[in-house]
Amino acid sequence: MKKYLLLLPVLALLLAGCNVDKIDKEHSVIIDPTIDTQSPIYHFEQYLRKRFVAPYNVEMIYRWRENATVTSYNLVPCRLGRVDSIAHLTHYLWFDLYDQVVDTTFLKIYGPRMIQYIGSKGYNSNGTATLGTADGGIKIILYGMNELHLNNINELNQYAFHVMHHEFSHILHQTKTYPKEFEFISMGMYDPDQWQNQKDTIVHRRGFVSPYASGAPREDFVEVIATYVTNYVGRPEQAWHWDEILEDAAKGSPLPGDTITGADIILNKLEICRAWLKDKYAINIDSLRNEVMRRQVGIETPEKMDSIMNELYIKDSNQRVPHDWDFSGLDVQ
Repeated sequence: MKKYLLLLPVLALLLAGCNVDKIDKEHSVIIDPTIDTQSPIYHFEQYLRKRFVAPYNVEMIYRWRENATVTSYNLVPCRLGRVDSIAHLTHYLWFDLYDQVVDTTFLKIYGPRMIQYIGSKGYNSNGTATLGTADGGIKIILYGMNELHLNNINELNQYAFHVMHHEFSHILHQTKTYPKEFEFISMGMYDPDQWQNQKDTIVHRRGFVSPYASGAPREDFVEVIATYVTNYVGRPEQAWHWDEILEDAAKGSPLPGDTITGADIILNKLEICRAWLKDKYAINIDSLRNEVMRRQVGIETPEKMDSIMNELYIKDSNQRVPHDWDFSGLDVQ
């Protein structure tokens, strides 16, 4: 009995010294709020059911789930206001995009069953950062959502929507295998261990659209699709748009003395991707690219972004979630 009594003063001191912050359960992405039809999370959940669950049978995961998160990374959840804004953009720039270009049943059949938003990037031991993964043909995980500047469409495209097209292309080829002939085009040129140390100009002239594409055939395949669809002409703030990649790739060849340039190889890969998407999924990659261009150009400035997001907000006027899209000239964090 004495030892328990002796511990009590110590315990009292420890408790007195603790500064316990009050948890904002109303806006928490970790603790489920009491069911309250006036709470922001309740209305956000209704929005997700209306825009994603009902039409596409896809679960949007933003709450912290230990068993659904890669434990090898030190990660933080996505902020509620941020995931709300990203969800609106995901519907406008991705789900509705495929509805318009392909048909309204396509994503119901082939789309991911889960999309998970993570606030921080997944940093790897080799110095790279994971921005997205596609798991088992059913789940896409997007990292670094808290770090995006929502008033910068180039950054959104590079770190979010390029990643989504990349990861979704993985799901598509996991469902229907891409042609084996693709893997022979750059056979012997892939470097799975040191791709992150390769310079853009070097890999372009070897026939790759990006250093990441030079890591493995499957990454090469989906990078060609994602890069062609999202890295369009007229994006001066983006490091490399498609025509610039081809122009740079045309300056060299994979091996000395080759008459075939890197641009020839990239275009050959694109033709295989184009034919595969058309044959297997009835997707016209050029139509998809044109619609991406139209929508992204429509929100390429803070003013245009603000207009689009407010329009989406009005369409879902029962939503009461605090947003991250106050773009009036600010660099939104």
